[in-house]
Amino acid sequence: VYHALEGIEVEDLWEQSGSTRYGYVEPSDRAWEMFEEALEPFTNEMNKYFDLSLDNEAKNYCMGILKGINQFDRESTSEFKDWAEDAPDEFFERVLDDWKKACKTPELIQEMEDFIKHSLGN
Repeated sequence: VYHALEGIEVEDLWEQSGSTRYGYVEPSDRAWEMFEEALEPFTNEMNKYFDLSLDNEAKNYCMGILKGINQFDRESTSEFKDWAEDAPDEFFERVLDDWKKACKTPELIQEMEDFIKHSLGN
């Protein structure tokens, strides 16, 4: 996840925003869309685990997604990050909320909360 987010080029953002033949695209809005697009393969994979009733695997996969988002938020120096300033926090919460809605096992939810508290400091 970290590498997918870190790999977003600010030049791609500039090319896909501003004045276009279809109107004006706000760069910060497009940055959020690009952030979400980078996460989509990972969240889709997590949801596949839920579809297969592999709740523990979904938990582990979600932990990896959250860890990658957290690492990007803390360590990235990419110019792209400046355009999506609040996106890491927002998508961290969104992924976590989606996982919690799908997870029906209190023990796994507690493990996730412990992981976030002790490993990510959120």
